[in-house]
Amino acid sequence: MRKMIFLLLVIVVSNQVTAQIKKGQWLAGGNVNWTTSFNSYGTSTVIKIMPDVGYFFLDKLAGGLKINHTIVIPGYDSSQAYSSFGFSPFLRYYFLPATNTINVFGEASYGWGGFYYNDYDDINHQWSVSVGAAFFLNRYVALEAALNYINITEQHVVSGRQKTLGINIGFQVYLGK
Repeated sequence: MRKMIFLLLVIVVSNQVTAQIKKGQWLAGGNVNWTTSFNSYGTSTVIKIMPDVGYFFLDKLAGGLKINHTIVIPGYDSSQAYSSFGFSPFLRYYFLPATNTINVFGEASYGWGGFYYNDYDDINHQWSVSVGAAFFLNRYVALEAALNYINITEQHVVSGRQKTLGINIGFQVYLGK
């Protein structure tokens, strides 16, 4: 814990670095999201692992693709847990100048996914919005924390909506010139 506090202190008081959030740069990384989902069947624990890759089309604006691996543990019976896979194109915008060691970003995505469990399959569509902060350790690596809202619409056998509010924790590597 002391090391974590020391690391955050160093980030906050360190000199300005120029992050790689300019046109023509790449980002790659991902995050983990742990949430509680409220739906028509009760509550569930939802864990998402989301690697991503993106490209800066304009200064501070990146677009890319996330791969979603979701593990759902129903509150009514943990033996009924299942996982799903999907993908989501995304857009991300950084609001502060590239010289800041801490930058605020907003992100929106729309994706598709599905799962198969005990002869039961389903396809879903989801959209999400996130707002968070990137803590640049140097000009190439940032740790991230974001508040995330996801709205999932299931089709086929189950018809319904899941709405989740959670926290994403992750990192990004910025590549380029």
